[in-house]
Amino acid sequence: MDNKLENKLQQEFEKFERAGSFGGAKQKRDWWESSKPESEWEYDAYMDQPSEGLVMQERITYKRREDGKIEREKVTRTFYGNNDYQDSSSTTII
Repeated sequence: MDNKLENKLQQEFEKFERAGSFGGAKQKRDWWESSKPESEWEYDAYMDQPSEGLVMQERITYKRREDGKIEREKVTRTFYGNNDYQDSSSTTII
């Protein structure tokens, strides 16, 4: 998400918060997540966009497969500055 759009969303979020429109932390998070534009890249749904000081993000998910084995998926987003990042993923059967 570009900085202008993110700033606009942050302003709207703060306006709702000041007005007492949120009932709790979950409602705030749901509003923020639903306000993000859809991306063609699936990892953008849960990984951050580049921002000052952000170096790396990781998400690890464990899923039980039909054969009973556990699958571990690790997604890593490495940030290089200037709106530049690289995603990588690996899957391991445990």
